[in-house]
Amino acid sequence: MNNNLTNVAQYKNVLTELVKRNTKNQYRNSLLGMLWTVLNPLLTMCVYWLVFANLEKNDPTFHLYLLGGQIIYQFFSAATTQSMQSIVDNSGTINRVRLPYSIYPLSNVLSSLVSFGFSFLAFFAVLIVTDIFLPIAIMSWSMFGLILMLPALILFTYGASLVLSALYVYFRDIKHFYSVFLILLMFVSGIFYKFATMDMPSGVMTVIKCNPIYRFINFFRWSMNLNYEGNFVLWEDALILYAMAAVMLLIGWLVFKKCKKNFILYI
Repeated sequence: MNNNLTNVAQYKNVLTELVKRNTKNQYRNSLLGMLWTVLNPLLTMCVYWLVFANLEKNDPTFHLYLLGGQIIYQFFSAATTQSMQSIVDNSGTINRVRLPYSIYPLSNVLSSLVSFGFSFLAFFAVLIVTDIFLPIAIMSWSMFGLILMLPALILFTYGASLVLSALYVYFRDIKHFYSVFLILLMFVSGIFYKFATMDMPSGVMTVIKCNPIYRFINFFRWSMNLNYEGNFVLWEDALILYAMAAVMLLIGWLVFKKCKKNFILYI
């Protein structure tokens, strides 16, 4: 794995150009262009808030609760979906230029990270506009949690992207199964409602807590001083996130290493 990461580091300039290209291509034919990175989470939050607001009538920060969960989920969803086809979509470049295969899914993850940055600015803007006291509250040491969480989220997403991009080369139908999986993931990640307030079997809640995206969302909400679920312990929860990220990255690297030998035959 170290050798693979070293190879990617050697091509950091190429990686930068790929990230720029991916970001531009995403909004190439759009009138508003990059502005959609801010508008999309805001408009989606408005829709969710209108639909689910009745669930939490007594929570004045429910719109932020929704938006916070959404931007974490959207980063993972967009990054893995775009990375899935990265090897196949770059077949022309792969046949002409010798680059590490792993650089292509990584470029999509980093492109989604740029969009995540804009989405977070949108979240922060909504936070300031809707409640002047919350910005004072979040400018505390808990904001450190966001900095602590982000590398784990990136590594976990990259590991999942390696698996998906490798499998897609051989099984193109996987993108249809994955789109259905993302719908399921959205509803079991606690974006719209608080599982702690729902009457559900303890076994079901245990399974939900094993969902890494649920844990990342809960960590983010704690960092923003929003409502979160369970007994939160910063270093313990951070350790769990990094353990999940390490396992996912290892699985991704092993699958990618196994599959990449025959990529050229299928793309």
